[in-house]
Amino acid sequence: MRSGPGSWVDAACLLAAGLALLFSTWGTWPDLLVDSGGEIYVAWQLAEGKALYTDIAWFHGPFSPWWNALLCSWFGTSLWTLMLFNVGLVAAMVLLLYRLVRSQSGRLPALASGLVFLGLFAFNGLLPRGSYTWISPYAHGATYGLAATVVMITLLDRAMRRRRPAALVGAGVCLGVAFLTKPEAFVAALAGAAVCLGLGSWAGSPPWRRARTGLPLFLGGAALAIAAALVRLLVTMPPDEALTSLWGGWPAVLDGRTAELPFFRANMGLLAPWENLGTMLRLSGWALVLFLPPALLALAVPRLSLRARTLAVLLLGLAALVLAIADWQKVAIAAGGPSTARILILSVLTATGIGVLSCVLLRRPRVPPDAVLPSLVFVVTGLALVRKWHHVSWYHLARPLPVLVAVLLGVSMVSLIGDRRAARDTRRRILDLAALAVSLTLLGKMLLAPVFGHYGFTLALPATLVLLAAAGGRGPALIRRRGGRGEVLTAAFLAVVLVLGGGLLEANRAAPSVRTHAIGCGGDAFRADEGTQVVREFLVRLEEHAAPHQTLAVLPEGVMLNYLARRPSSVAYFNYLPPDVSIFTEAAIVAAFEARPPDFIALVDRPTPEYRQGTFGTGFGRDLMAWVNSHYHPVERIEASKDADPPPWCGWIVLLARDANAGS
Repeated sequence: MRSGPGSWVDAACLLAAGLALLFSTWGTWPDLLVDSGGEIYVAWQLAEGKALYTDIAWFHGPFSPWWNALLCSWFGTSLWTLMLFNVGLVAAMVLLLYRLVRSQSGRLPALASGLVFLGLFAFNGLLPRGSYTWISPYAHGATYGLAATVVMITLLDRAMRRRRPAALVGAGVCLGVAFLTKPEAFVAALAGAAVCLGLGSWAGSPPWRRARTGLPLFLGGAALAIAAALVRLLVTMPPDEALTSLWGGWPAVLDGRTAELPFFRANMGLLAPWENLGTMLRLSGWALVLFLPPALLALAVPRLSLRARTLAVLLLGLAALVLAIADWQKVAIAAGGPSTARILILSVLTATGIGVLSCVLLRRPRVPPDAVLPSLVFVVTGLALVRKWHHVSWYHLARPLPVLVAVLLGVSMVSLIGDRRAARDTRRRILDLAALAVSLTLLGKMLLAPVFGHYGFTLALPATLVLLAAAGGRGPALIRRRGGRGEVLTAAFLAVVLVLGGGLLEANRAAPSVRTHAIGCGGDAFRADEGTQVVREFLVRLEEHAAPHQTLAVLPEGVMLNYLARRPSSVAYFNYLPPDVSIFTEAAIVAAFEARPPDFIALVDRPTPEYRQGTFGTGFGRDLMAWVNSHYHPVERIEASKDADPPPWCGWIVLLARDANAGS
C-alpha cells in the first residue's frame, strides 16, 4: 500500500477476483476418492499418534504431512481445516507475487500476474476431477514447496537490497523446507538460490562482495531446517531408517523405475517426443507472431514521418474494421451458440475500436496519429486472437513455455554478462535470472508437454508469470530506453491477457459446474460428481456390516472412504496404483496384508488408462488381488446410475469381508 494510490485499486481488483473465484467454486475443490483423501487421511492418522514412514507408508518429504497434522491438532481434523489454511496460503501468494513482479516489472504486469495466478492456477478447473487447485491439491508438498521457493526468492531479494543477515538465514530455511517437500520443488529452489548467490558474488552485489560472507548463513539456515526434521524422525525410528526417510521422494527418483512408467513419460511428452516438440515450436512461433510486429512498430514509430504514422493508423483502423466484421459473422454462425466470454471480449474490443476511430475521424479531441496507435494495436491484436477462438486448445496452451523461457534466459544472461559493470539494475537482473532458472527447472517435469491443468497448476506457474512480466513490463521498458513507444507493446500485451485469459477462465469454470452433488457433513462437506451416490450408499452399507473398531482397506485407490467412514486401514499402505507398487514393491505390500489383514476391503472402480497397465488385479497388483480372493468374500456391490451424464469417475464399489477361517 506504500507504493501509491494505485496499489489500493490493484488490491481491490485482486480481492474482488479472489472472492468471486472462491465463492463460485465453493466446496468443489477436493477429489471424491483419490488424492485429497490421501492428504487428509495421513494428517488424521498422524494427529491420532501414528508415525510417518513406519505406521504410514509415505514416499514424499515429511514437511507437508507434519504441518497438516499440526493444523488438525490445533483446529480439529477436517477437510475444511486444510482448505481454509490453503485459502490463506493463496492470499499470501498473491501478495508475494504482486510485490515481486511489481518491483521487477511495474504495476500492470503485477496486477495481471495476480489475476492470472488466481484465475488459472489457484482455482484451476481444467480437468473434471479435483486435486489440481491450490485449495485442495493432489499433494500439499507441491504447493508448500513452491510457496517456500517464492518466499526464499523474496528473502534473497531483501538480502541483496538491504544486507540483512536474518533474511539470508530465513532464505536458507525455506530451501530446507523445499527439500522436505518434493524433489522438483527442491531442485527449482536450489537453482534459484544458486543463481542469486553465484551471480550476486560474481557481479559484486551486496551482501556477497565475497561469497564466504553470505553462503554460510544461507547454508546454515537450510541445514537447520533439515536437522530439525531429522531429530523429529529419530524419535520414532532408528538412525539409519531416519536418514533414509529424510530423503523423501529422492530414492524413487534416482532409482528410475517410477520414471519409466507410461504415466510419467506421457506427462513429460516422451511417448511422442517429435510430435510434442513440433507442437511446442509451432506455438512458440505464434507467440513470436503476436509480439514481434507490435515491438517493431513500437521501435519504428518515433522515426516515422507524420504521413507514415497517419497511414499506419488508417491501415490498423481498416484491419480492425475487417476483423470485427469477420469475428461477428463467425459468432453468428457458431455451432451450439457462441460462448459468453467470447461475446463479452468481442464487444469490448469492438466498442474500443469504434470509440478510437470516431475520435480520429471526427478529430475531437485533436490527437496526433501515434497517440491512438496503442489503442488500435490493442483492438487488432485482440480481434485476431478472438478469430482463432475455436482453434485454441486451452488445456495445451502452455506448450511454448519451455522454449520462450529458455530464450529469455539466454538473452538475460548475455545482457548481464555484457554490461555487468555499467548496469545500474544488476540486482533486478539477477532476480530475473533466478526466476527464469526456477521456471525452467520446474518445467522439466513436463519437458515436452507442459499444460496449465494437471501438474501445471504449480509447475507452469513461475514460467507464466515470468513471461507476463517480460511482455508487459521489461519489454516495453527496453523499447522506451531505445527511444521507442513502449505503450504499443503494452497494448498488445493487454490484448493477449484479455483474450487468452478470458478463454482460459471460461474453460476453467467448466469442470466445477458438474460437481453439484453433496457428500460429507460439517467440516468434511464438499461437492463432487454423481459418484457421490455410490460413496454415500457404500458408507451406509459399511456401517451395517462393520463394528466400530473394525478396519478397512480400499483397493486400488480411494482412501477418502477410510476418512469419511473414520475407519483406518490395518496396514501402512493406502494406495495401490503402479507408482506405489513400484516404490514399495508388491511383495512387501502382500506381506503387510498377511501380517495384519483388514476386516473389510473395498474394491473401487478406478480406471487406470494413464498407466497403460490394464486394471487392478489383471494388469498390475495381481499377487495382491490373488491374496484378497483367497481370504475375502463379497458382501455388497453398489453401482452408480446407468443414466448419469457425464458418467461418474467411480461407477461401482464392492465390499469384501474377511473369511472366518482366514486367520486372526
